[in-house]
Amino acid sequence: MPNAPGSDKTHHLIAYAALSFPIAVRGGPKWMLVLPFFILWGGAIELLQPYANRYAEWFDFAANSLGVVFGACVGMLARRL
Repeated sequence: MPNAPGSDKTHHLIAYAALSFPIAVRGGPKWMLVLPFFILWGGAIELLQPYANRYAEWFDFAANSLGVVFGACVGMLARRL
């Protein structure tokens, strides 16, 4: 696989922030219920990776989860502005 600049964990954080940001900006009555699903999805992907000749890493899961929270916080801030 080609190398991309930056850390793998940074890529995870950015990807999951980009996933949750538009949900938080849009809002709606139950938008926060989607965030735990994103976190569980990131965990499921990590647990399934050994079956696809890849390595599961807890730090990837942590970066995914932080990305969801960060994207949601920035999205809520953007919605208020």
